[in-house]
Amino acid sequence: TYVTSASLNGIIMNSCDKEDDTICKETRALYARGNMLLSKFGHCTVDVKKNLFMTYCSSLYCCSLWSAYDYATLRSIHVAHNDVLRFMFHLPGCMRVSNIFVSLNIPNFSVLRKKLVIACTSEF
Repeated sequence: TYVTSASLNGIIMNSCDKEDDTICKETRALYARGNMLLSKFGHCTVDVKKNLFMTYCSSLYCCSLWSAYDYATLRSIHVAHNDVLRFMFHLPGCMRVSNIFVSLNIPNFSVLRKKLVIACTSEF
């Protein structure tokens, strides 16, 4: 039988050579981590929430290896990263989070992804 996709060490490989399934899996995991943090630490101080967000929401598994994807799929994890920050700090949905990332000195998704790619490529 012909298998269209398989998982190896948490990375979903498929026959069309796109990482969309892996990115969707990581998006769901990011929302799950955010919900867990919000339910357990929703009433903590801003500094505690900042440290928790940077610890649990800045580790994107194999993000530096994503090379073939649809723009909409990558955009969905970018939105998820912003949404989790909004949820953690009880910000309204209409508020832009870019100023919040700067004021809290937290790297946004684009900066985080660039840092991970640079770290991955500089090792070789």
